[in-house]
Amino acid sequence: MGVVVLFVLTFQIFLGTVIRGDQSGTTHVTIDDNLGTLASTYAPKVWLAKDEDYNPSSVGFHLENVKVYDGATSYSSTPSTLSTCSENCYMSSNQPLEHASATLPFFSGEQVGPSQQPPVYAVVKRINETATDILYWMFYPYNRGKNVCIGLHIFGVCIGGYSTFGNHVGDWEYATMRLVDGQPHQLFVSSHDFGGIYDWDAASQTYKKGEDAIQTEGTHPILYSALGSHGLWSTPGSHVYKDMPAIIDDLRDETSNGTAWDTWRNVTFTMYRPDGGYTGSWAWLNFKGRWGNRKAIKF
Repeated sequence: MGVVVLFVLTFQIFLGTVIRGDQSGTTHVTIDDNLGTLASTYAPKVWLAKDEDYNPSSVGFHLENVKVYDGATSYSSTPSTLSTCSENCYMSSNQPLEHASATLPFFSGEQVGPSQQPPVYAVVKRINETATDILYWMFYPYNRGKNVCIGLHIFGVCIGGYSTFGNHVGDWEYATMRLVDGQPHQLFVSSHDFGGIYDWDAASQTYKKGEDAIQTEGTHPILYSALGSHGLWSTPGSHVYKDMPAIIDDLRDETSNGTAWDTWRNVTFTMYRPDGGYTGSWAWLNFKGRWGNRKAIKF
């Protein structure tokens, strides 16, 4: 259940402060092919959940199915023509949604399999002469929320009815890799509005946070995308991420080994720009509005 607003400032926050380390030094914006190789080398393997109906996609795929609304003006766009706009701008599907839980065909995203992998967007920032951060952005056209019992469970039956929380169009998820001297050092994994820092352990070839560990496949960390809401986790299973009042179900993510998304097979990367002046096929990164409806779809 990721953010639907992607601010340029986001990169200053996530790349600059989320992972510990020396934040001094000069930011370089010159494209470095070696850094592009590193971005592919350490891109994650993401297991989409079994029975996942809402796959990831490219930004271009999403823009083909939405219009951008700027006040009274609406227009279609492409990744290279999407304007910076303002925080009041938003995207909305070309076809209207009939009700809060309605879906459209493009919400299914793009095919994920051996012959086709949607892109992961890597933004690379040189922190200093030895440290580099790589932020991996993953996009999904749709986030399916949680169906929660508002009432009591009696003999397995919900007394009081169900309500859905968190449906929305446009879903960004991310993980950030910190390299030191070109070698893994730390990994930040986001899930909803929080996340955790995992330290590289060379002896076990895993990333560790206490007793929690992220396994690897070669150089690639293995992450698990939650069913429908796509928050990233270190293991398969059931993960409570928000405790609710006693009469309401806790909010939890379900992860499993469904379909493998080998993101390194389709990594597109650019260098971080502190001025937000992205151009060409990366112009969409300047967009300050919402990547979906003005309000989250929920009831």
